[in-house]
Amino acid sequence: MIELQLLVAYFLLSCATYLVWPSRWNIPAHVALGFWVVAYLVPIGVVGTHRTFAPGLTDEYADVLLGGAIAFTVGVVLGTGVAPRSTHLFGRIARTRFAPGDEAVTRTAVVTVAAIAVLLFAMLRMGFVPMFADDPLAAKFFRGAYGEAYRPVAIPYRVGTGILPLLLPILAAFALRAEARARVRWWFLLGVALLLMLLTLQRGPAATGLLLLVGVLLAGRRRPLTLVTTAVAVYVGGALFYVALGWLGLVESPVASGPGLEASIAASTPDVSDGLGFLQRWHQHGEPLTAGRTFLGGLVPGNFRWNPGVWTVALGDDAVRLQQLNTGGLRLASPVWGLVSLGPVGVVLVPLLSGIVAGSLTAQLRRALDSATDLVARTWLFVAHAALAGVLVEFMTIGYIGVLQLIAGLWIIGRPRADREEARCTA
Repeated sequence: MIELQLLVAYFLLSCATYLVWPSRWNIPAHVALGFWVVAYLVPIGVVGTHRTFAPGLTDEYADVLLGGAIAFTVGVVLGTGVAPRSTHLFGRIARTRFAPGDEAVTRTAVVTVAAIAVLLFAMLRMGFVPMFADDPLAAKFFRGAYGEAYRPVAIPYRVGTGILPLLLPILAAFALRAEARARVRWWFLLGVALLLMLLTLQRGPAATGLLLLVGVLLAGRRRPLTLVTTAVAVYVGGALFYVALGWLGLVESPVASGPGLEASIAASTPDVSDGLGFLQRWHQHGEPLTAGRTFLGGLVPGNFRWNPGVWTVALGDDAVRLQQLNTGGLRLASPVWGLVSLGPVGVVLVPLLSGIVAGSLTAQLRRALDSATDLVARTWLFVAHAALAGVLVEFMTIGYIGVLQLIAGLWIIGRPRADREEARCTA
């Protein structure tokens, strides 16, 4: 029963919007379902990762997750009901036609080139590429000696690796829709951006971005199950990314292949073990509460003590040497964030608020799609939804990169020329 409780809780936290939007166009839920299969179904239902922890701890963790998941689901339903009938941003995107020469198209190219340039500059200045470093994981998280070279270019590096994933599906949509001469340029920008994401070992953001475009294409062909299957395959590939590089001899694989494929997948997507391990350490540290300070701590660059990634590893212990740990922090579920922020009341309150925002954004996205027929416009709607969700739905782990993504997206969309001309005529 504990396996079922964990799986149901994780499913609701990932895919509760199916209840209010059971449609082939609910691409965020389809992609999340693919991740649920890889990150939760395999570790819990196949490998049994949770059984390596004390039963009492696992029972507590399952209760926290299920209580929060129910609250999140209620929030999704409530958020759908209170969502505004129209939203300026989504409506603006749906009305934009993204024709050649439009400002939004030009700005997309400008931001892409700028992001590529600053990322290349940062890697040249550092003197190493994470994928081909002697210790790829340490290089990815800039631990030890890699941190010294990274520190002077931290901001441009993070800007580049933060903006490019946002633009990957847009670049692909332009490449598919553009005329022959322009198509080559868009494919080139897409190829360079994707290559840089792989070289920096940012496999997750790159895959998630492209899955949005794949989802738009497959939803238009009424093939949502194919999208879920594709998402599972992509996340399995991502989970085995380091193992594959080790097999090719490019890097020393940091993840043991284990007794089988499922063990490798579970080891590379450690959400369950990370969550249980964190709860265990939280108890051992005297159950410290953050009082919500980690909600905004990610807005401060560097190893700020209330940064969610820092706090999950250090738990407020200044003796923990972050520069020696090859991790960017733990990915915790919203009920756990509620628990360690506000205590038992946070288990319900934090997921409930998150669910209300998720339900509202889902309803607004659904309505905007009704008036969007262009491939790029539809892709932009899902990209905008993802950017907003990353800041508002995941408010308990908001970071400055997510805010930068949102700002970049808003600047690219701008105000359609047709709207400005209409406003001038009205005036």
